[in-house]
Amino acid sequence: MRSISELVTIVVPVYNVENYLSRCIQTLERQIYDNLEIIFIDDGSTDNSKTIIKQYMEKSRRKIQLISIPNSGVSVARNKGIHAANGRYICFVDADDMLDKHYIQYMVTALQENEKCKMVICQNEIISDECTAIPNNDDRLVYTIEDRRTVLDMMLYHTLTVGIWCSLIETSCLKENELYFEEGFRYSEDLQLLWKLVVRNNKIILLKNRLYGYRKRYNSAMNRFNPNRKDGYILFQKLEDYIKKYDEEFYRKFKRFGLSYWVWSTLWQAANLSPDYEAFKKNISFMDVKYHLRKLLKYPSLKVKISSILYLVMPYGYFKILKFYCNLK
Repeated sequence: MRSISELVTIVVPVYNVENYLSRCIQTLERQIYDNLEIIFIDDGSTDNSKTIIKQYMEKSRRKIQLISIPNSGVSVARNKGIHAANGRYICFVDADDMLDKHYIQYMVTALQENEKCKMVICQNEIISDECTAIPNNDDRLVYTIEDRRTVLDMMLYHTLTVGIWCSLIETSCLKENELYFEEGFRYSEDLQLLWKLVVRNNKIILLKNRLYGYRKRYNSAMNRFNPNRKDGYILFQKLEDYIKKYDEEFYRKFKRFGLSYWVWSTLWQAANLSPDYEAFKKNISFMDVKYHLRKLLKYPSLKVKISSILYLVMPYGYFKILKFYCNLK
């Protein structure tokens, strides 16, 4: 039987986040689960991030490692953490995000109560740039156990929208299956690994509790349209092959909607973040947009279908309407 005192490794990649890191560290320190190993991977920061971590290490009672590497990207940093992990379980926390105090406790408890499960996923809360604490959660653990196909369908149809940072996984599930973050990519590498993990687990625990605070940063790479977003296009194509290898029946669904939904989402972001229509056309030029939007005309979301039709009929009108809509929010 699993012990509640099993060691848990938290991997935190760090790159120039001095303005947010202390708040993240505070929520790590406040975890009510005691048996933690925190591994910070400093990815060549040029600000005071490393100094903040060293000051924390001097004061904390936690088991803490600081690994410094030349700037290599978040995938390399996280993979360094996987290789260094000693915990039975592992999770990944971004250095500008925040945690509920029950983040580890609830997920470990759920795994302990269900010995055949190796993966648990909690809900997340979107927090603002200025947020200093995530909203309080109900002090009661609530979860369901779902089969792999159910969770895959939820992810495909976006009734479950979470990231790798919402997951606690048995470390052996990563190492024994050689599941790592794809290196050399800057976008969607975390989402790709989450899909792979779900594909390789027959049962997944889904928590109802919102335990992870995902910060929307005004100046982050995710809030401006970067040409590197095409990484996601490549990774989702590669993901099709991976899913086909392990679940051919679900592969047929994913082949139909997986990459196409990614294109739809990226199109929406491009309209919101591009300064004008010419920039918008340039930003989406790496995708065969119309091909993928035609596939989405049978997607179950009315929002997706209507916006796809709008672009197919009137691309410029789509851009103007999306800009207006996003500016209202």
